[in-house]
Amino acid sequence: MDEIPTVQTTETSLEIIRVLKTLGGATLSRVSRELEVSKSTARTHLQTLRKHEYVVMDDDGAFRLSLEFFDTGERVRSRIPIYEPAIPIVDELAEKTNEKAQIMVLENTSGYYIYRMKGRQGVSTRAGRQAELHCTSAGKAILAFTDRDRVREILNEHGLPERTDRTITDREAFIDTLNQIRERGFAVNDEERLRGLRAVGAPILDEDDTVLGAISLSGPTTHLRGDRFREELPELVIQSADVIHIRTEYS
Repeated sequence: MDEIPTVQTTETSLEIIRVLKTLGGATLSRVSRELEVSKSTARTHLQTLRKHEYVVMDDDGAFRLSLEFFDTGERVRSRIPIYEPAIPIVDELAEKTNEKAQIMVLENTSGYYIYRMKGRQGVSTRAGRQAELHCTSAGKAILAFTDRDRVREILNEHGLPERTDRTITDREAFIDTLNQIRERGFAVNDEERLRGLRAVGAPILDEDDTVLGAISLSGPTTHLRGDRFREELPELVIQSADVIHIRTEYS
């Protein structure tokens, strides 16, 4: 694929945003070091971002991302077709199972959790809103119903990095797994991303069987085991995905 031409100054500003996002905030000197640019260059970009209210400066002189990104993110999320129809379904699923329920969508080549709700016994994890597809149940459910050319593109970009000794890292085996998921209608994550954590996910499809996203339930192996993990929860997740499909189509 030919390289797409870009604007270097814009690239620098976006790299600054990435640094501030990763670090949670940084001084001018830290930004300069992280990007390997002069302090004057870093200062110019930071002041431009401040002027447009995308960056704020704390009393101690550290720069951080502003709430403008929160507002922008909320506007972007609200335009995702399944977002609003999914909220009450995710809440109900989390309450019914006492586990953590979430919705994932695919954008470009990455998965993003756009809504989560934790039940009474649900566990918190360090996973951010962006998530790997190959080792999550929601991600695998999405890929199973995604065009194979796009799946190859995603695998070519991200590969199948090993997160635990249970992660599927062989491409042929992974494609076989996607075929099985497509046949049975749900995916599982059996400690493939984190040891001690399991999940069950199902795709949310439109009338043409185009995948819109996925809903999943996750919890510790002590909660998700036996028939509950293999039968009861998959049935609930599939039912929830079907309800979101209907609400999305007729909302």
